[in-house]
Amino acid sequence: MDKLKYFFIGELLNNEVNPYEKAKIETNHCFSFFGFICFFSVFLISFFIKAYPVMIPTGVSAFYCLTHLFVLKVTKNIKISSIIFTTLIFTILFGNMYFNNNTIHFGGAFWIVILIFFAAFNLGKKGGIIVAGLSLVAYAVFAAFFLHSHIIAAATFPKVIFYTLGLEATVAVFIIFYLLNTFIKTNRQITKELKTSNKHLEAQNKLVNEQHSEKIIMLKEIHHRVKNNLQVVSSMLRLQSDKIASDEVKVIFDDAQHRIQAMALVHQRMYQTENLAKIDLETYIKELATDLTSLHCTTQDVTLNINTNFSELNVKNIVPLGLIINELISNSLKHGIKINGSILLSFNKQDKDLMFTYKDNGVGFDEATLKKGFGMELIEIFALQMDSTYQMKNETNKGLTYEFNIPLN
Repeated sequence: MDKLKYFFIGELLNNEVNPYEKAKIETNHCFSFFGFICFFSVFLISFFIKAYPVMIPTGVSAFYCLTHLFVLKVTKNIKISSIIFTTLIFTILFGNMYFNNNTIHFGGAFWIVILIFFAAFNLGKKGGIIVAGLSLVAYAVFAAFFLHSHIIAAATFPKVIFYTLGLEATVAVFIIFYLLNTFIKTNRQITKELKTSNKHLEAQNKLVNEQHSEKIIMLKEIHHRVKNNLQVVSSMLRLQSDKIASDEVKVIFDDAQHRIQAMALVHQRMYQTENLAKIDLETYIKELATDLTSLHCTTQDVTLNINTNFSELNVKNIVPLGLIINELISNSLKHGIKINGSILLSFNKQDKDLMFTYKDNGVGFDEATLKKGFGMELIEIFALQMDSTYQMKNETNKGLTYEFNIPLN
C-alpha cells in the first residue's frame, strides 16, 4: 500500500509544505484508490450474478478512478486532476441516469453528494457551488423527464438488480462517511499545525522583540555616551580657550566648541527619541533648531518657522542633516540676522527625494565670507554624506537661501 501511495503521490507530497494542500493530495489518492476497490468489487459481483445494468457504470467508474490516479501522477497538479476527475464522474453519473433504463438510479442522490463534497474540498468553495448547481439542474431534468418511465420499468427488473442497488448504496454511504471523516481529520490536523506554527511564531516574535529592544537600548546608550564624550571635549576646549590671549584664536576655539555642542545635541535628541529607525522629522527639527538658537546665546530676536509634509526620516540622514542645520543657523546668527529676523526650514517630499529649504531674511553674506568660511566646507561634506545636492542663493539685504535635494532611498 505504501509503495503504491509513493508511486502515485510520493513526489507531490515531498514537494508540498502546506498542510491543507497535503491533505488534498492524500484525499485525492485515497478517494480514487478506495473508489477503485469499491467499484471494481461491485463490478465483479455484478458480473458473476449477471447484473449487467449495474456492471457497466461501476466498471467505467473503477476505470475513471484508476485514470485519476495516473493523471495525478503525470500532471502533479491537484487542481487539474480534480477538474478532470470531477468531469468524468459527472459524465458517468448523469450519462448512466439518462441512458441506462435497465436499473433504478437509487444511488444517484448519494453520488451527487459525494461529487459535491469532492469538488468543494479539492476545488474550493466556488468549485463546489458550480458542481452543486450543475448537478441539481441535471438531476431536476432527470426527475422531470426520465424518472417516471424508470419507475414503471422497475416492475419488470429481476431481484438481482435490487440486491446490487443495495450494495451500491452501501458503498456510496461508506464513501460519504470517508469524505466526512477526511474533512474532520484534515481540519483537526490543520488546526493543530496552525496552533503549533502560531506558538512557534509567537516565540520567534518574542525573541525578535527582545533582541530589537536590546538593540534600541544599546543604540540609545551609544548615543548617550557619544553625547557625554562630546560634552567632555567641549568643556576641555572651553577651559583651554580661557587661557588663550589671542582673540582670533579664541574665536576659532569658540566656534569649535559650539560645533561640538551642536553634535552633542544631535546625539541627545537621538537617544531621547522612541523609534531610532524612523525619526519624527517635524518634532526633531523643531526641538533641535530651538536648542541650537539657544546654544549660540545671541541677543537677536529670531522667529523659527518649520513647515513639513514629510513625517519620518531614516537614521542615516538625520545626523548629517542636524549638523547642516547647526551650521546654517550658526551662520545666520553670526553673519546674517543683526537685530531681529526669521528663519524658515521647509521639508517637502517630491517623488523619491526630500526637498529641504533653509532661508533667513538677514543681510546676506559677502563673497569673501562665503569663500573662506569653514562652515561652508562642513555643509558640503555633510551634504555628500547624504548623497545630496544643493544650491545656494545669496542676496544682499534679502538673506540667504539653501535648497537641498536629499534622496530617500
